[in-house]
Amino acid sequence: MVYFFITDSITTALLIALLMVCIYYFYRVWKNNIFLRIGIPGPARIPFLGEIINVTRKGMRTNDTDLIRKYGKVVGIHEGTTPTILLADPDLLRNVLIRDSHVFINRRSIEGVAGPFDHGLTVLKDDQWKNARSIVSPTFSSAKLKAMYTLMNETSDI
Repeated sequence: MVYFFITDSITTALLIALLMVCIYYFYRVWKNNIFLRIGIPGPARIPFLGEIINVTRKGMRTNDTDLIRKYGKVVGIHEGTTPTILLADPDLLRNVLIRDSHVFINRRSIEGVAGPFDHGLTVLKDDQWKNARSIVSPTFSSAKLKAMYTLMNETSDI
C-alpha cells in the first residue's frame, strides 16, 4: 500500500514538474514573439538559441547582411533569448543614435572583449554610457568636425 502511495506521489511530482517546464517554455516563446506582435519581419526563432547557429556558421557580419537582404531594412532577431533589432535604414539609425539616444542607450555587445576595447563607447551600458557620451559629444560637434576636416585633409595622403 505504501509502495503505491510513493509511486503516485513521484508520478504527481513529475507531472507537476513537466507542467511547470511547459508553462515556462510557452511563456518564453510568447514573450520572445514580440516581433511578430508588432509586425517586424525576421527569421523563425530557435528556442533558447536564437541566431547563434547561423552566427557561428557564417559570422556575425555575413549573417546580419544576409538577414537585411532577405527581410528588409528593419529585422527582428534573437541573440539567445535577447530580442535584438537590426537597422539598415539611415534615417532610423540617425533617430536611434542621435535624436533619441537617451532612450536607446544599450547596444549589441560581444562578450569576452578584453584589452583596450572593453571600456569603449560602443561597449558601455546604462549610466556608464550616458556619462561617456556627455563627455565625448561636445568634442564631435559639427563645427569642430568641419574645422578638423581641412587639417585632416592636408595631412592625409589622399
